[in-house]
Amino acid sequence: MQRPKGVYFLAVGYILLGGLFLARSLTGGKLSPGESWPYLLLLCVIATALLRLRNWGRILALIVCSVFWMWILIILVQVLVGAMLLQLRFLWLALPVAFFAWAPWYMLRPHVKRAFEASKRGPSSNHQPKPPSESPPPPAAP
Repeated sequence: MQRPKGVYFLAVGYILLGGLFLARSLTGGKLSPGESWPYLLLLCVIATALLRLRNWGRILALIVCSVFWMWILIILVQVLVGAMLLQLRFLWLALPVAFFAWAPWYMLRPHVKRAFEASKRGPSSNHQPKPPSESPPPPAAP
């Protein structure tokens, strides 16, 4: 089955988010650059698995989305309580929020699930055999 077009967007999004995570750690984030490499690696592995239509990559991507939403929920609770009212964290969260809202919705779409399930059967499942009428006639016996 052909790779759905949104899978490219998801893979690039995961790679960019990994880079954003690393850049944030280099510019004074809570993690040091050495501590952020595993997260960058995880996001790149997920991106590669998505491009290869591996179902385990789709499941990992959904898990990462779930963890992200739990993190957003904690931040929202902190904002409502007033702990971060004066900080501008919502500006740099807007793009990841939009991405992680779209990603699970897209990966759970029927045509995307079918594409990942078809890849489990192997590359030969993508090959459509020619009908008998279109195959060349067998060579004549001498």
